[in-house]
Amino acid sequence: MLKLLKKIKRGHILWTMVAVGVAMVMVFMFDHFRAGGIDNNIQRMDEGWTVTQNGHVYEDQSIDVYKFPEGPLGYMDSIIFSKRFVFKGRPPYMFRIKAHHAAVRVQIEDWTVFMYGYDRLMQHRYIGSGVFSVPVPYTVNGKVLNVTFYGGFRQPVDRVSTFEMLSTEVAYTDYMARHAYSLYIGIFLVVLGFLGIIFGLVANAFSKTFYRFVLIGALSLLVGVWSMCYSKVVQVCSLDFVTTSFMEYLCLYMIPIPFLLLLQDMHKGKLSPKKWMVLRIVTVISILFVVVTSVLHLMNIALMMHFLTVFHVFVCFLAVYTLGTGLVYNRKMGTSEKIFALGIVIFFIVGMLDVVRFQLQHKFLFSNDFMSMTWTPWGALLFILCLIIAYIVYAFEAVAAKAEKDVLAELAYKDVLTGLFNRTKCEQIFDVLDQEDGNYAIISIDMNGLKVVNDSHGHTNGDRLICRFADVLRDSVAGIGTAVRMGGDEFVVIIRESHLTEMHVVKERMDALAKQYSKDLPVELEASYGVALRNEFSEGKAKDVYRAADERMYTMKKESKSKLVRK
Repeated sequence: MLKLLKKIKRGHILWTMVAVGVAMVMVFMFDHFRAGGIDNNIQRMDEGWTVTQNGHVYEDQSIDVYKFPEGPLGYMDSIIFSKRFVFKGRPPYMFRIKAHHAAVRVQIEDWTVFMYGYDRLMQHRYIGSGVFSVPVPYTVNGKVLNVTFYGGFRQPVDRVSTFEMLSTEVAYTDYMARHAYSLYIGIFLVVLGFLGIIFGLVANAFSKTFYRFVLIGALSLLVGVWSMCYSKVVQVCSLDFVTTSFMEYLCLYMIPIPFLLLLQDMHKGKLSPKKWMVLRIVTVISILFVVVTSVLHLMNIALMMHFLTVFHVFVCFLAVYTLGTGLVYNRKMGTSEKIFALGIVIFFIVGMLDVVRFQLQHKFLFSNDFMSMTWTPWGALLFILCLIIAYIVYAFEAVAAKAEKDVLAELAYKDVLTGLFNRTKCEQIFDVLDQEDGNYAIISIDMNGLKVVNDSHGHTNGDRLICRFADVLRDSVAGIGTAVRMGGDEFVVIIRESHLTEMHVVKERMDALAKQYSKDLPVELEASYGVALRNEFSEGKAKDVYRAADERMYTMKKESKSKLVRK
């Protein structure tokens, strides 16, 4: 921890504080904007209801989250809520109710003004859940309002939330404003998920490092869709309650899959065979769970909602196992993996709290907005942000590691003194030339005067002479060939077929530059050289061409009359 704190600079703290401050200001502005859409004059119709179930009448019932007095409704069983309607707001009116996998009928006296799910009920088919805003006529005041719920096929219903009455002009705005965070976080996660998947799939064709981006996108998309379906804000774009209810459970059950695949990618090659096998088995179980529950649901054998408790147990096991076995965090992790681990811990904590909230609400019938609103989208948002930051750090580390590797590789092929390619690189080039059919030239070059300078002026001046000659050679072959220092005062130039006609340019440049670069040296820059072409040899290799060029260089040196030629 102390080492981590030492790495943190003041600039990091400053910009982090700025980011947090900007986020707080934006949230405050958004919340202020959201408050303008909430209707504070909603009439909660939670008192004075007459409830009829199985022929038994219960007078003056209070409905907040109301649990049916005679237990869950079986298939085609019904419960009726009756109350004389009195609304103080101005017409037209909107009656808002929530139906959770139950058919519902709304009547004014004996006149049916709204019905949902009854046709699917008669067909023994799945009934979706949603929030329904029912317009009622101007003349409704003073008349009896009847709300009837019917038990679905394999969908027992045992409770109902309070009913609300409000003006038509604010009905839709009010609900969306109350669930604005779920709406906008959900939209953000969905858009981010789509972009992540599309970008990741395209980029993955070029580099496998983008595989994580696909998984992050999938996780973001699943959480976003589930969040919008759970809070029913998805109704802003779809009124197909059957499909959205199915998608709610499907996306929820699929969330562990990209998460487990992310863990596998993060720990690939780092886990013991036993832990790796358990992780793979848990992933397969998660996939099978989604497939089996979906098939059973679509075949109308068992509904996905029936497996919710099993899923909660599985998630609790997954959290305990991954946290307890070091799959989420250990000291040997890199920076990106630790950020990833932080996001997982946040997501797990919020997810576990949400499971507890759901169970408490279901058992004790809490109805306030705080207990009714899912917290998981907030945890998912923080988790996805951590994943993105972790991926950016991971990508940066990968780029830095590659750059370092490239630098080291370049150093391995560079001559330390002159910066030209070395013998190792020359042999590599020879291997490439042996794989090609084109003509090329190899020029073997040997400096004159190095021994004279070393003996008379010292090795420091000898190194200066080598470096200066290397500069001459580099500038002379620029754009034409490749210069190599083989060692000592021996150099090689390789010229490919496309530049063979420019070999005379190299000689002209060398003569001009040698005079220019010799002004402050103990002796003038001179060299002996020999040239050989591949086409001179029927089946010769690059080393054979080089050997011929080297022999010709030594012939030139022997015939030279320069005083700087080695004895």
